[in-house]
Amino acid sequence: MVQRIAEFEDEAQQVLTMAAFLEYHQLEAYSIYETTGRSWSRLCSEAGKRKAWIEPDEDRLTKGLLRLAHADSPSFLHFIIDALEGDMNLSQSESPFAVMLWCDVWQTPSDRAMCSSWQQVIEIFARNPTMRAEYLELAKWCLDHVSISSQPMRLSFGSALELHRLYLRDELLAGLGYYSWERQPSQREGVLRLKDKNCDVLLVTLNKSEKDYSESTMYRDYAISDRLFHWQSQSTVSETSPTGQRYIHQVELQRTVLLFVRENKELHGIGAPYYYLGPATFVESTGSHPMNIVWELQYPMPARLCMVTKTLVVSE
Repeated sequence: MVQRIAEFEDEAQQVLTMAAFLEYHQLEAYSIYETTGRSWSRLCSEAGKRKAWIEPDEDRLTKGLLRLAHADSPSFLHFIIDALEGDMNLSQSESPFAVMLWCDVWQTPSDRAMCSSWQQVIEIFARNPTMRAEYLELAKWCLDHVSISSQPMRLSFGSALELHRLYLRDELLAGLGYYSWERQPSQREGVLRLKDKNCDVLLVTLNKSEKDYSESTMYRDYAISDRLFHWQSQSTVSETSPTGQRYIHQVELQRTVLLFVRENKELHGIGAPYYYLGPATFVESTGSHPMNIVWELQYPMPARLCMVTKTLVVSE
């Protein structure tokens, strides 16, 4: 990668931009970070395209770039651009987008113990101007490559998430208000119950391997059509159990069910992001331990879930 950058010529620009390089080579942004483990700015410096630089938090901030490279939510990206391009201020800490960005960069409990507030995020970006500029450059590139338009969606509670966008697990949990600066409860299950919102969140991975999932969690999940989705509950759930009854009587209970789907568990060396398919309504169920449930999506998918290959194919 360094050699390709060193050999790249763009007479129209005094400073080589990531956008120009990616466009010329027909690459995605994640390809830079996944293959090298370094930032674009560091690669350019090593290739002699930029002056040498040293910043105290380069390693930590570099790790967050790969996790941000998937982003296609205009509202999230606009927040990042507005914050980094302008004066980052404490009032922005109230936005779920601030927590989402924080979760992308500071990923583990030990990471977050070292940076646990928006004020600290501001201070870290302030003392790392080169990395701050790269986050801004990446967010602008992602925004320029959003392939589908947004459409309004109504829920019975506030949410920062946009329909049919890609979100990492931590991002969607922050966008739904489950994660905050003070609390990031452990969440490893594929079902999350948000009691304060009267909501069930279903996190579905289509292609499951025995290496990553036990026999009891190899659920059969697939799209029947662009509005109907077949989903299997956890193996402990029966139609007569409280959880099963909650699903069956979803409409009467006025519960919201939100569906998030991804093709594989990992992508580009990290946890794969989920497509947010939006709210779903119970249609029918069969079986027990687990239950086989058909959900009807409120909004048709901008994708086709192939029942044979179980592959998520995004349409433009």
